[in-house]
Amino acid sequence: MNTTLLFQEIRRALPFFALLALGLAVYSIVFVAVFPSVQSEMAEMLKAVPPLLRPLVKAHVGLDAFENFLATGYLHPVALGLMASWAVSCGAQAVAGEIEQGTLGWMLAYPIGRVRFLLTKAWVLLGGAVLLAALLGLGFWQTATLLGVSHLNIQTYVLLSANTALLYGAIGMLTLWASAASSERGKPGMLGGGLFVVSFLLNYVTQLWAPLHRYRCLSLFAYYDPRAVLLAHGLPWQNSLVLGGLLVVGLLAAVTTFARRELTI
Repeated sequence: MNTTLLFQEIRRALPFFALLALGLAVYSIVFVAVFPSVQSEMAEMLKAVPPLLRPLVKAHVGLDAFENFLATGYLHPVALGLMASWAVSCGAQAVAGEIEQGTLGWMLAYPIGRVRFLLTKAWVLLGGAVLLAALLGLGFWQTATLLGVSHLNIQTYVLLSANTALLYGAIGMLTLWASAASSERGKPGMLGGGLFVVSFLLNYVTQLWAPLHRYRCLSLFAYYDPRAVLLAHGLPWQNSLVLGGLLVVGLLAAVTTFARRELTI
């Protein structure tokens, strides 16, 4: 890893990271702040769930009202969209974006090989994913503590943040792999975004329709389960192993692909 290149990549990514961090901070504060106003209505809301959606409600068994609410917060479209934006955009920009913008040539002019170059990109992507996941958890925890609505300790939020970082780290590394083989940022961006959306929808549909449940394992979101973390007060090692394995496979495949690729720059 080249220190000069690393700091340059951090400076380039900082404005986008700051924007996402601000969005996650505001979201986490507002989301928990509305809990007291909806707490009294949650029981009636769950009773009114249509039969088609009742399989999803079963996941709430064993959790108290705030834990249910918190688990939903990690799967809310706002949180999903902000976190995925970082993973997919950084992964797509890493190689394909540099080629498209014509900047890869002078970046590789540093006294650094392709492997170290790509590892620097991966380091920024993963570091950002970890920090954003931690910020989301910190916002939930701090707001809940200030409002006096949470009995959860900080360790639980750390576990939830670790589970979140693993998911988006895996998505980012798989997008990075596509970027290492592409010359246009749009292609790996579409692949990474498509992987994210299809995984989410597959996980949702397979929970609604029992005959499809066997295919849930094909979704990345089958291994991202905030409710399981809250129920077990721990990080399910099988889920972490799958997401961590995909992260490592994506990174190794990206490095191998980029190292062997012929470039015309």
